[in-house]
Amino acid sequence: MKTLFALPDFNWGVLLPFLILAFTGIFGLLVLLVNPKANSKVIRTVTISGGLVALVSQFALFGGEYRSMGDMVMKTNPGMIGEVLILISLVVVVLISKPYLERTASDSPEFYPLLCWAALGGMIMCSSDNLLCIFVGLELLSISLYVLAGLNKRSKFSQEAALKYFLLGAFATGFFLYGIAFLYGASGNLSLDGFSTAPLHSGTDNRPLFYLSFALIMVGIGFKCGLVPFHQWIPDVYSGAPTNVVAFMATGAKVGPFIALYNIIMAVPTMSAIAVPICVALSILSMVVGNVMAFSQRDVKKILAYSSMVNAGYMLIYLAGLMKGHMAGAFPFGYFLLGYVFATLGVFVILAQISGRDASPITLQSLRGLSQRSPGLAALLVIFVLSQIGIGPVAGFVAKLIFVNGLIEANQSWMAIVLLANSAFAAFYYLKILKAAYSSEEEGAAIQFENGIESKIALAVCTVGVVGSVIFYSPIYHFITAR
Repeated sequence: MKTLFALPDFNWGVLLPFLILAFTGIFGLLVLLVNPKANSKVIRTVTISGGLVALVSQFALFGGEYRSMGDMVMKTNPGMIGEVLILISLVVVVLISKPYLERTASDSPEFYPLLCWAALGGMIMCSSDNLLCIFVGLELLSISLYVLAGLNKRSKFSQEAALKYFLLGAFATGFFLYGIAFLYGASGNLSLDGFSTAPLHSGTDNRPLFYLSFALIMVGIGFKCGLVPFHQWIPDVYSGAPTNVVAFMATGAKVGPFIALYNIIMAVPTMSAIAVPICVALSILSMVVGNVMAFSQRDVKKILAYSSMVNAGYMLIYLAGLMKGHMAGAFPFGYFLLGYVFATLGVFVILAQISGRDASPITLQSLRGLSQRSPGLAALLVIFVLSQIGIGPVAGFVAKLIFVNGLIEANQSWMAIVLLANSAFAAFYYLKILKAAYSSEEEGAAIQFENGIESKIALAVCTVGVVGSVIFYSPIYHFITAR
């Protein structure tokens, strides 16, 4: 008997990291349903264990490309790099969350399941070839973050951040859905291949629909990546949300949209006439506006918020250059993400340790005296900030060097100059953070911080990521690019 519906093939090994993370979150929810007053210790331990097991299963997949669920899931090197970074961000954030949540009196067991599902949403975005699948991952990531941003019910800043994030996020989602609808109307399919193949076989009358669908999809993705002019939510949400939540929001939660952006950009070579100008304009706007706005900030989390916009601009102008030069850049893009995630995560680990009990904004004044009270912590801050600037033998420097080299090889030297000029300007406000940390304690209030064993482990992971990725650059390259 002929059936009208055929089940797609399932490669369970490919889906294993997703399933582990999903069931880890479900287990935490079941514990809360059985015992609403349950202590978060068990849920937290299971979350760390589930994250580590999912990480091991993800590493086992490197060395090949995989498809599953009727090609809706497509695991390639950029996606797998992204999934690894999301899982590492998850584990590090869980490690620093216990002391932070207890100190700010906002300990909530539901934090851990929500974090698992946010990470799962980002991982789905990394490995999806279907726009509806990307949308599911985007919404799973976004809804979890909306709740996490308002986790501290005692803080009006946290509640305001959650509301603003939700309202603007829902608006951006509408643009993304409209883009999907227009692409389906123009090509008859929802895969990213619709961008690259359908314009070649369709009439010229359909071409405006492809252009419109790409522009609308870029609005939705640009919102999550923090590209200007879709960035309005970032400064207030970063400043108001709990620091441990922002640590994941600025790192793991950004990776999924960045990888989805990479896959979309690489899927539109036939529309480069409109894609390149859009990407170049958004990237330059993001770099210039982010740098100008960050320069006058005193709130450290707002500085990092605008910094994330600048980094999004770096990545987008590199992708525009590759599209213009018809080159592939999977490894450089993944390596830049690696340096960005570990350096940013390291700074937020330090900020979580010096956060006050009232969860008030962390200003440059809050960092004064850090070098006297904890020289080791101040030294690590130097390493992470220098990586953000792109100075010294750290991941950020190597990543930007690769980007510049790639743009020059693509005959887009002017893009490389724009990237370098904005990177040089960014050094001024990054160095303000280091200046504050090495200012004498008498100039400001005495800094209080906690540096338990879990925080030390988290800092060690970030340091190994920033420095070790340079020392072991060649093995990492061969491991990731091996077939």
